[in-house]
Parts: sequence; C-alpha cells; structure tokens
Amino acid sequence: MQKWKLTDPLLDLTGKGDYWTIADACEGVQVMGGTGSGKTSGALKTTAKSFLLNGFGGIVLCAKVDEADTWVEYAKETKRSNDIIKLSETTFDFLHYESTRTKEVEIENICKCFMEISEVGGDTGGSNEVYWRRAGKQLMRNTVSLLLLAAEKITLNNISKLIASAPKSQEECVNTNWQANSYCYYLFQRIFKNKEINSERKMQDYELTQRYLLNEYPNQDSRTRSNVVSFFTTMADSFLRGRINEIFCSGKIETTPEVCEKGKIILVDLSIKEYQEVGKYAAVIVKYMTQKYLERRKVANKDTMRPIFIFADESHFFTTSKDQEFQTTARSVRGCTVYATQNYPSYLKALNRKA
Repeated sequence: MQKWKLTDPLLDLTGKGDYWTIADACEGVQVMGGTGSGKTSGALKTTAKSFLLNGFGGIVLCAKVDEADTWVEYAKETKRSNDIIKLSETTFDFLHYESTRTKEVEIENICKCFMEISEVGGDTGGSNEVYWRRAGKQLMRNTVSLLLLAAEKITLNNISKLIASAPKSQEECVNTNWQANSYCYYLFQRIFKNKEINSERKMQDYELTQRYLLNEYPNQDSRTRSNVVSFFTTMADSFLRGRINEIFCSGKIETTPEVCEKGKIILVDLSIKEYQEVGKYAAVIVKYMTQKYLERRKVANKDTMRPIFIFADESHFFTTSKDQEFQTTARSVRGCTVYATQNYPSYLKALNRKA
C-alpha cells in the first residue's frame, strides 16, 4: 500500500535539503506574476510534475485552450497517461450525483451546490442581490423537493422543465389546459397516484412545497417572479443544449471526484477561451464537488490517504467564496490547492469585493 506522510519531500527548493513537503502542499500554493513572468513554465510546471511523480490524483481547471494538452504532456513525461480523464469525453450529472450518493437526500446540500456555482455568474440583482439569491434558493429548494417527492431524477433538465411549467397565476392552477400540459401538475398528481407520501416528514415537505408552488409563486408580482426565475436560468440555460447538456444533465454519472482517490486526473477541458461562461460554470461544478468530496474523506490511517490536488492557472476565473472555507481544513484531508493569477485585484474583481 502506497503511503504519503505529511513530512515526505516533494521538491528540494535549494538543492541543499530545503524540502517542500506534502504538508506544505496541503497548505495551498498561490503563484502570482504578470504576463510572461514564467508562472506556467516555471512554478506551475514544477509543482504539477512533482504531484504526478508522487502519485497524486486531482482535477485541472482550464482557462486556456492548450491547458489540457499541456497536462496530457506532463502525464506522458511522468508515465501517468493512463490516469488522464477528459471531462469532455465522459459524463458527470452533478445534481443527480449529489442526490444519489447517500440514502437520505439533503435538499439543502443540492441547493448549496447550485448557489456556489451560480456565484461565478457575478451580480444577480444590484443592491438587492441578497434578496434575489435567497428568493432563487427558495425556488430551487421547492422544485428539488417536488422532484424528490415524485421520485424523479434531480437534474438541471428536470428542474428547468418544472420551473417553466409552474403556474403563473391562481387562475392557471385550476385551468384544465394548464393541468393537461404542465410537468409541475403532473408531478403533484404522480405523488398521490403512486402514494409517495408515506410518512409525516414527507407530508410536511409536501405541504410546504404545495404552498409555495401553487400559492406563493403564482401570486408573486410578475416582475418579481421573472427576476427569481432568471436567477436559475442565467446559469442553467447554458447547460440545456448540446454536448454540455450530455455531460452535466443527462442523468448519467461515468466520472465522479471519487476517481481521484485512485490516482486519476480529471481535466476539465472545457476551456474558458473556447466555452466562455459555460467553461467557468463547468470548472466550478467540478471544483466544488471535489472540495465537498475531500471534506467527507475518512480513512483509518491518514498516511495512506492519497493527496488530491485542485490545479488552476488563471485561477481568478474559478474562485468563489467557498475556497476560503475549504482551505481551513484542506491539510487534514490532504487537499492541495494550486492557484495562479496575475495579481490580487483579479480576485477582488472576481468576488465583487473592494480592497
């Protein structure tokens, strides 16, 4: 069994026994420097190859088009080619994964996942951003609840279809034409037809969900409701078509963060330069789910816990408020974050913060 002690050296920084260890790596690495300063060809390349040579697993977030090819070459040079997984060639329905990885589904965990991902979309409502985020989370919570009660898969496709078919007025709720064509109404009917409400807890969840979707939501001012819906559609719409939809919304799970435990390296090869905002969302999805997986890790002997890295050049594209929280416990779960960006203001801009 391979072992990774925190005191094990990864690099000799001076050639005189001044070692950079696994413990150091688990405390995080931040590389800064302007264009042409050698961030990628120097510190990042050296760090990446040290991780590969020592059997680490991990994920790579790609901002530049050639980022994935660079890592394929690193893997070839370190004899790790068989460990490379390109996200573009597999599937990872992240919401379905989150809703099926445990016996008891936690709706709040699914909502938190979506909220974290939506953060890279920037400001959602000016001075009222906090309100819109809370209202968006409430919409998300109730749609997920209804899908769970109806024993439907939790996917972006189903959530989007449900929101689009929810009633826009009290009159619509009793309209037979709406009832005949609404996925929302179909789910409510399916719950009773299949007798899914079989416990007091489920009945409480059902009553709350019914009250929101069939009363509060249709009674909202149309402009308010539109803003709440746009909180969801701003991110989700990008994922509802093409290959992106197949990867993240098909209900299929071929790759998960768990594969990193076996030394696999997931290349999120949907670069921002090619896929733009969708590339950001894709990277943050994989990063967030990997962070959550690492935080759940438990092994009897931590010396056999394989270090898992999160690697991002041009990291300001992918940073969220979750990163700080993750970093506080990363060492104990052998999580190694490596970020590189040009300067500190890049992070402030990405997080909508002032110095």
